This record gives sequence, C-alpha cells and structure tokens, in this order.
Amino acid sequence: LSGNIFTSRLSILCKIITATFRIINFAFYAGVKEAFHDDISLAKFIAFFLAITRIIAITLKMIFTSRLINKLGIIQSLLITPVVMLLFVFTIILTQNLQGFQKIIIYLFGATAIVVDILRSSINTPVFLTIMQPLSNHERLRAHTIVKGIMDPFASLFTGVMLLLLIHYQRQHKVDLLILSYVLLAIGILWIIGIYRVNSQYLKTIIKTISSRYFNREN
Repeated sequence: LSGNIFTSRLSILCKIITATFRIINFAFYAGVKEAFHDDISLAKFIAFFLAITRIIAITLKMIFTSRLINKLGIIQSLLITPVVMLLFVFTIILTQNLQGFQKIIIYLFGATAIVVDILRSSINTPVFLTIMQPLSNHERLRAHTIVKGIMDPFASLFTGVMLLLLIHYQRQHKVDLLILSYVLLAIGILWIIGIYRVNSQYLKTIIKTISSRYFNREN
C-alpha cells in the first residue's frame, strides 16, 4: 500500500465503497426478514430481487455504460453512485416523522439497495478497471490484486465488526435502520472526498505515464 500513492488511494476508496454496499444490503435484508414470515416467501423474494437487479445492470452495461463514461469522464461517473445514494439516505432521514415510517424505511432501503447495486455493477466496476489503465502492467496487476483481493475482505471484516457492535449496544439487540442511515450519510461524504483524492492522483499518474513514454505496440 505504501509503494504507490495512487494504489493506496484506490484501495481506501474501494474499502469505503464495499463497506457502503455491505451496510445497505444488511439494512435491506434486515427489513425484508421482518416483512416475510416464512422461508419460502423470503427465498422467492430474494431470488426475484437478485434476478431483476442483474438483468437491469447487464442491460445498462451493454447499452449506456461506455457512452456515459465517455460523455461524463472518470470523476463524474464515479460520483453518480454516492450522490444517488445520499439522496435516498436524505429521503429516509426526512421521512422519519411520517406515520408508518417503519414500512416506508423498508421500501426506501429496498429502492436504495436496487439502485446502488445496479450502479455498482454497470458504472463503478467498469470505471475502476478503466482508472487503472495508466499504470504499467506490473503495477496494474498489483493494484487490482490489492483493491479486489485484499481490501474487499478487510472492508467486509470492518463492516461486520461495526454491525456487531451496533447490534450489541441496541435495545433488543436489533439495529435501528435510522441509525444506519446516519452511518451511510457519513460514509457517503467520505466516499465523495475519496473520489476527488483518487482523481487528483489519477491525473498525475496519466501525466507521469505519458512523460515517461510508457507505451506498448497496441497503445
């Protein structure tokens, strides 16, 4: 992690993103578990949910992803997911005083989980692969190994420990979804800050790559 600033910033950003997805999915499935009272209906709903999100993600990736990235660029494309997520989180927080909030928050977390999962598959993952291209072959492989092979499991570990602590210190040992909303709000802000820090180092990496004339026969 200390060998390359660009790789280290990518790794930290990946950790933040993975933690965000884990928390959203946990909150959504925690709400779904309360809504479905038997295993069969729960299994059908999860299968339907996963199938729908993957179909939409594949469709968007085939038709819109490359055009969107070419039009908006790296940083704007990366900002789409956290901005959309924060809009949903703000909506959850603002509706906390409405009647029937417990049902509303489940639906809102469901919508958040669907939208964020689709954006992650169709935009975030392709952009992450694109943003590593200025690195040399060795550094690119190393960055990919660190980001996906090391930081993802650590992010899952960090998120799991945090959720266990939240469950332990809550009444009836259940996580309050509203508290998770505030946690997601804080992480979303860190996510946006991380994108800008990665982008500044990405530009420096491009300039360094071009200046050193690192090209192969295909590029």
